[in-house]
Amino acid sequence: MRVNGSLKVYPRLDQDFKKKSSLDFQKIWGNVYKLRPTGEIVQGYLWIAFMLIGFFMGALAFLLDILVEGLSHARVGLMQ
Repeated sequence: MRVNGSLKVYPRLDQDFKKKSSLDFQKIWGNVYKLRPTGEIVQGYLWIAFMLIGFFMGALAFLLDILVEGLSHARVGLMQ
């Protein structure tokens, strides 16, 4: 139904929006995540993935710190 006059009338004349639904993807309350079966193997893979992400983030932060220190020392050397 067209919405030409239905926005001025309450309750709305077009009820097409009530026919649509979506999944609840909120982690805390959603059944999509609560009822998902995860075994020990999946949990192990998740722990390994989290450890790898943490390692690479730490290594990147370490390398960026070294780069910033080196560039700041080079800037001071160029200024003098």
